[in-house]
Amino acid sequence: ELVAQCTQRITSALLSFTKAEPETQFIVCKNITALLAMFPGLLAKNLDAFYIRYNDPAYVKLEKLNLMLKLTTTDNASAVLKELQEATNEVDVMFVKEVVSAIAKVALKVEAVAPHCAQFLQQLANRRPELLPAILNASKNIVRKYPQLLILDALIRDNGADAVGEEEAKVSFVWMLGEFCDFI
Repeated sequence: ELVAQCTQRITSALLSFTKAEPETQFIVCKNITALLAMFPGLLAKNLDAFYIRYNDPAYVKLEKLNLMLKLTTTDNASAVLKELQEATNEVDVMFVKEVVSAIAKVALKVEAVAPHCAQFLQQLANRRPELLPAILNASKNIVRKYPQLLILDALIRDNGADAVGEEEAKVSFVWMLGEFCDFI
């Protein structure tokens, strides 16, 4: 009972700081990450406090992204995926690449949303072709766990194999070709 009272007080105090200045938000997010190691369910019901705002600095966005991944459960995975889909509209390509990676992590964590994640990554490749290398890497990670979600043929058909420029993406591309050549 004492632990429940303390966690409730801590939760309300931490949540009040999530609306503070960016530097404070960053420090609070770092401390919440440390607290989640000891109390995994501490902020599970307050996921919306860590939604990424367009005017957050990049370092705060990355910390909020990491917190959302840590707080993802089967109950809130759809909401997290919706928020990540919204975050792919950001202008900062490096941040969006991290979001693409996070989408794959959500798919690996919660099987129920994995097909939606794969489908969204395919749509994202059509909408933002500059993200194709990150999408290939994310798709490789999803396909390792869920082979039935292979979207490589659609990515090649829509974007062409020559669009793969980064080394890690080429490795992912070749691995998927070699592993699933019978299905493509």
